[in-house]
Amino acid sequence: GTHVLDRLRAIKSGKEVELLRLGIEYSEAGMSHMLSNAATGMTTTELISLYRTGVKGASCGVSHTIDTKEFVFVGDRERSAAAIISRGDAAKADMVCAVDGYGADMSRNFVFGPPTSDQQRLHAIVERAFECGEAELIPGNLLGNVHKVVSECLGREGLPSYCRGHFGHGVGNSVFSEQWPFISAESQVEIQPGMVLAFEVPLYVDGVARFNLEEQFHITEGGAVSMNRMRRGLTVI
Repeated sequence: GTHVLDRLRAIKSGKEVELLRLGIEYSEAGMSHMLSNAATGMTTTELISLYRTGVKGASCGVSHTIDTKEFVFVGDRERSAAAIISRGDAAKADMVCAVDGYGADMSRNFVFGPPTSDQQRLHAIVERAFECGEAELIPGNLLGNVHKVVSECLGREGLPSYCRGHFGHGVGNSVFSEQWPFISAESQVEIQPGMVLAFEVPLYVDGVARFNLEEQFHITEGGAVSMNRMRRGLTVI
């Protein structure tokens, strides 16, 4: 049935791993281009255009089909994509770059001008919780345990009531949808070599920022290997 197919799809072939790695490579090129050229006075739509230009430049001449889907949020609350970006605005860029239909998923955070102390503290909490969870991405561990460790870490950071349905998911032959398995509280799925997981820690606080740190990990016999190269810290534009 579907459950059996899900389990089979969760273990990636060498070719599938390479397509997902390329997706991260192109996505980071797009992200770097966007961050290098972003400025106040722009709109979210213009930021996305910069990202796409960077992806196109990095993947120019390849025989693969490239598709992207961008989730860029500026400010601490929902706003129009045409809203003008101002000094002090914090942002997250959660990007999907698919190579031949295999969607690679990542997210980074940035702020226009010097971050406030609250923005710095919030991102530091995200980074520490991310490190706690990353250490649990080892073969034999249960995805539910990863969720538990991240939640406990956030509780120690002063967020005991924080409740998140999942802290990531599988990736694969799906451009715009998250795949099984999910890093959820109730998951009894065992982490296995060959899996590729997008692990994320989103933290949204009204009046401060909406941050999400996300990386893509290839699970090997020796543990989780991140496919990302970009720094995880809060980027100042």
